[in-house]
Amino acid sequence: MCSPLFIHKFNLYRKTMNKLLTLALCFTFITSNAQNILPTDQYLEVSLELEESTFRLGEPKYLYFYIQNRSDQTIYVETAGNYRNRLGRYEDYTVKVFDESNQQLNPIDIGFSMGGRVAAIAIDPQSRHRFKLFLPNWVKLEKAGQYRVEVSRAIQTGFEHFYMGKDVKTAMLNKSASTSFEVLEYDEQQMLDLVNQLGKEALDETAENYDNQQQAIFLLSRMEHPKSVAYLSKITRTSLNSGFLQTAIQGLGNHSNNVKAFNALKSILELKPSHFDTREEAKTDPEFTKNVLYSIQLSTVYMIGQHQHRDAAKVLHQYHEHEYSSIRLAIMQQIYQLDKELGKEITAKNLQDEEKIVREEAQRLLAELNKSE
Repeated sequence: MCSPLFIHKFNLYRKTMNKLLTLALCFTFITSNAQNILPTDQYLEVSLELEESTFRLGEPKYLYFYIQNRSDQTIYVETAGNYRNRLGRYEDYTVKVFDESNQQLNPIDIGFSMGGRVAAIAIDPQSRHRFKLFLPNWVKLEKAGQYRVEVSRAIQTGFEHFYMGKDVKTAMLNKSASTSFEVLEYDEQQMLDLVNQLGKEALDETAENYDNQQQAIFLLSRMEHPKSVAYLSKITRTSLNSGFLQTAIQGLGNHSNNVKAFNALKSILELKPSHFDTREEAKTDPEFTKNVLYSIQLSTVYMIGQHQHRDAAKVLHQYHEHEYSSIRLAIMQQIYQLDKELGKEITAKNLQDEEKIVREEAQRLLAELNKSE
C-alpha cells in the first residue's frame, strides 16, 4: 500500500507533467501557424525612381524598382530570372511608358527569352532592396516631353529561404509603381561629352576602376552616337577581358550601317589564340586562349550577319571552314540570310561536314532554298 507522502508526490508530478505537455502542444501549434503565415500586401511596399528625373534624348538611364520590407521579420523575395534574350532584359517586369497625351509608347520587341538563373534574397526588417532596370531595354524615346512610366511585377516571397532545396510555402504578390520624368531636346555637344567621358572610363584598366569600366563599356554599347564606335573598336583591339569584348562586339553590331563598326568586327575574326597569351589563366590552362577566342568569334559572326555592309556575306565566307563546328554552323546560317546564291554554295559543301549537326542544318537550308525556287 502506497504511503500518503508518495501519493502526494505522485500527484504533484502528474500536475507538472500535464502543464509541460500543455505548453509543448501550445508551442507546436504556434510554431505550425507561424510557418503557415505568408507575407501579404501590407508587408511589402514598392516604389519607382529614375536615375535622373530630367535628361536629354539619347542619354541611357536606369529605372530603380525598390521593394520595401514593412514588417519586423526578414522577408525573402525572388530575384528576376527571365533575362536570357538579345538585350538581357528582365521579362519578369512589365514596363509601360506613356507620353503627355497618355499614349503608350511601343515596347521594343526582343524576340524569345530562354529563362535565366533565379535566387531568393533577404530583405531585413524595415529595409529595402533596389533592382536596376535599363529603360532603353523597353522603349526608345524619340522626342522631348513629359513621360510617365509604370512598372509591375509578380513577386514570389516568403519568410524562409525558398531556394535551398526545402519545401517552403511562398506567396505571389502583384505589385506596381509609377513615376514621371522629363526628356529634353537632343544636344550634340553634351552627347559628345558624355560619350568621351564614358570612353575614358571604358579604357581605364586600373584594377580599382573595374566596375566603372564595365558599366562604361555597357553604356557605350547601347548608345547610337557614331563616336562610340571608335571606343568600342579600341576595346576589341586592346582588351583581354572576354566579358568586355562580348559587350563591345554587341555594341558594334548595333551600328549596322557604320563601316568602321563593320571593319572592327571583321578584324576580330582575324585574331589568333596567341592574342590572349598574356592572360593569367593561359599559363595554367592550355585551352583557355582557344575557348576565349571561340566565344568572341562566334558572337562576331552573328553581329556581322546582321550588318548591312555589302561584303558581309563574303567576309563570313572566308571563314566557312573554321575549326569549330558551332562557328561553321553560324556562318552558314548567316550567309544563307545575306546571300542566297552564296548560301546555296556553302550549304551544299556542308552536306559533307564532319559534324552531324552541321550536315543536318545544311540539309534543312537546302530544302528551304529548293522550295523557294
